[in-house]
Amino acid sequence: MRPFILTCRSGINRRGAIFAIDSSIAITIAIIVLAASAYFLTYTGGDPITKLNTYRTGFDLVTVMDYEGVFDRFDSNEVTTFTNKNLPASLSFRLELIVSNASNSNLTVGDGLDEAGNSSIIAGDRITIVNNEDARARFYIWVK
Repeated sequence: MRPFILTCRSGINRRGAIFAIDSSIAITIAIIVLAASAYFLTYTGGDPITKLNTYRTGFDLVTVMDYEGVFDRFDSNEVTTFTNKNLPASLSFRLELIVSNASNSNLTVGDGLDEAGNSSIIAGDRITIVNNEDARARFYIWVK
């Protein structure tokens, strides 16, 4: 028995034509999916490693200030001197020391946030004790 083969008037096998159209559509969809995934894999919105290192630099600076007792003296000149001495020249830094009971006035030291320009501002917190009172050291750091 001879298999039934669909043919059009010009003699072309219809199953072959439908298979060719189906496979070309599948290849087109696969190319679109691969292009979209390649775009989203390469787009990171900036370098996350640089941002993480910048955050770690700021957090380390605040941690060392805490361990060295710079916060206990509550002196803005000492914080500024310490920051200028230990912070890399390519970074700008702002520190807000907020004491919970506010027996001392809150301390704000460093550059203004409006000076950051187009740079990403990275912020972090460290909870500490200043003169036997709870305090929060909030820092902002960015690339100049």
